[in-house]
Amino acid sequence: MVSVLLVTHSPLANALSEAARWILGREFEDFHALDLDPAASPQEHLSELERTLSRLDGEQVLILTDLFGGTPHNLALTQLEPGRVEVVSGANLPMMLALDGLRKECSTVAELAPAIAKKGRHAVVDAGGSLKRHRHEFGTGEIPALDP
Repeated sequence: MVSVLLVTHSPLANALSEAARWILGREFEDFHALDLDPAASPQEHLSELERTLSRLDGEQVLILTDLFGGTPHNLALTQLEPGRVEVVSGANLPMMLALDGLRKECSTVAELAPAIAKKGRHAVVDAGGSLKRHRHEFGTGEIPALDP
């Protein structure tokens, strides 16, 4: 199984992983959340990232980061080794919820990285726009009922 490291601006990594654990009712396997302390230096962050990566079990690692171009993402890119260590930015809760299932479906990090990125993109929805389309299509001003 591909190991996963979630590295973000503090406190997002632990908040996302805790929310996912709460919803799923279980811990993630071979997963670590790393919040970067704003008071630490980039070199301290890099050392912590390298130490954390060395503790993961898998030969292949997916690093999820919160913001493309942000410090966590830029530091993660220093560890990029295509086919062994891949980096995906834009981590969100739906990605976390899909993580275990996708790790079972995808045998390599090269397969997992685009699959988890796709899940994250598809989870971003303009709810107001969807409601407007529904109203236009069905000619109703009512908010559609959710299935129980």
